[in-house]
Order: sequence, then structure tokens, then C-alpha cells
Amino acid sequence: MPFVWRHAMDAYRIVAMMSETEYGLAKKLIQINSTETACQNASFIVKTHFNKKSDMGMLRLQQHELFTSELKDLEFGKILTELFEPVPAEEKN
Repeated sequence: MPFVWRHAMDAYRIVAMMSETEYGLAKKLIQINSTETACQNASFIVKTHFNKKSDMGMLRLQQHELFTSELKDLEFGKILTELFEPVPAEEKN
């Protein structure tokens, strides 16, 4: 999935800069919109490409020139999974 390859660091930056309040709001909005196609597609991407360190999105992060050992401390995949946990992971067109 080219989107994952090109935008993994963008997603990482968004999560890294989220405040606790923004995290709570994001979680709420994801729950409210959990039946929407876009939200289910996002959930599919998270669960397919950011769930394990060996997934494509996580590998791309590790290969990015801006990804340093300090950035590894943020549990990015875990946070994304928590946000999208209540959403069915379906890829829809």
C-alpha cells in the first residue's frame, strides 16, 4: 500500500504531537464515526500496517531519515491501535 509507505512519518508526527486532550477528542471522534467507510479504512490500515514492528508502516518509520532512537520511545503502534480499537477493520472502496 503506497499510502502507508509515503505517509508513515506524517502519521507518527501527528500522534507524537497530540496532547492528552487531543488524544481524548480523537478517540471520541473515532468512536462517533466508527461506521463511516473512511474510519473503517483507517482502522484497517492501522491494524494491518502499524500493529507489529514487522508491519510495513512500522518498517517504513524505522527506515526514515528522521527516525532516531529517541523516537522509538513513543509507542506509536500501540497508541494507534488504542485509538482505533472499537472500529471494525475493513478495507472498503
